[in-house]
Amino acid sequence: MAMPTFQEIMLPILKFVAQESESSIKDLIEQVEQSFSLTDEEKQQRVPSGTQRTIYNRVTWAISHMKKAGLLEPRGKRGCYQITELT
Repeated sequence: MAMPTFQEIMLPILKFVAQESESSIKDLIEQVEQSFSLTDEEKQQRVPSGTQRTIYNRVTWAISHMKKAGLLEPRGKRGCYQITELT
């Protein structure tokens, strides 16, 4: 399977966060990796600059767009999110 786009990642993230009181970026990355059955090679794939893993980049872009849409909000400590009343 090809690496999912950040848009494809949004729904699995929302479903996972809806079941938890709060979710860290690490938890969300693990959930997306499982949801899309990513291989070890895909999990280690890096963006062209080599500065970060592609899956981390895509998950954080998805989170950013969902925060702007009012679907997710920061919760507690840095890097943790919860679903909003809007969803």
